[in-house]
Amino acid sequence: MSMLKNKNNADAFNSWYLTGSIVVSLVVAAVGYSIQFIIYPDYFLSVNPAIPYLFRAIRMLLGYVIVPIIFLQTTEIALSELGFNNTGGKELLLAFFGGVLIYLVPGYIFVKFHIFTSEWYGYDLWQSLFYLSLIGLMAGITDFWTRGYILLMLNRKYGATVAIIGQNLLWFGIHMYEILLISPYIGLVSAITLTLFLGITGDLLTLHTRNISGLIVGHVILNLLIMLGGQGLISW
Repeated sequence: MSMLKNKNNADAFNSWYLTGSIVVSLVVAAVGYSIQFIIYPDYFLSVNPAIPYLFRAIRMLLGYVIVPIIFLQTTEIALSELGFNNTGGKELLLAFFGGVLIYLVPGYIFVKFHIFTSEWYGYDLWQSLFYLSLIGLMAGITDFWTRGYILLMLNRKYGATVAIIGQNLLWFGIHMYEILLISPYIGLVSAITLTLFLGITGDLLTLHTRNISGLIVGHVILNLLIMLGGQGLISW
């Protein structure tokens, strides 16, 4: 009886500890975002966004990567359990190609309607590669935090339903500004639908495969397509 009580207490503590780590991650990210907004209020409209991009990448590393890794160090959870499961075979192929296909949907829409493509006007090859590298890093961090950390850790403690709802609330929240930016091009309902499509389909894929590699690669390809569209190299 005593052992069962201790186990229940431990489970309750771990659940609260996980929730606390997510809150800390959100607070660190929110503080970093607030500082970024104060220093670089025109971040999304900046003609020379190198420093703002670097600042954003650093704040994302602190809030979305460092905090989860610190959390892992105090548990018995392996890093591979945050979306880097390597079962091989069909599951790995599904994770990779499924993730890429999911992000090809917004890739097609953004290039077709010239969404965000103007951000790449006037950059030479090396500038484009530099910015693409930073944006790709931030895209990978986003998928690591939302799917690998939030989704899979919530699923581990509370089950798939709570995990999907919780992750998509965060996913929707952190993409609210982007929703407002793309609404003039495709409409508010379509912008919300697209955001939820990316959130839910990515979650289902991650829960099935326990691997986020394809989503990370797909997110990078999305930004590559936007860059190529902005450079006038592709169109449809």
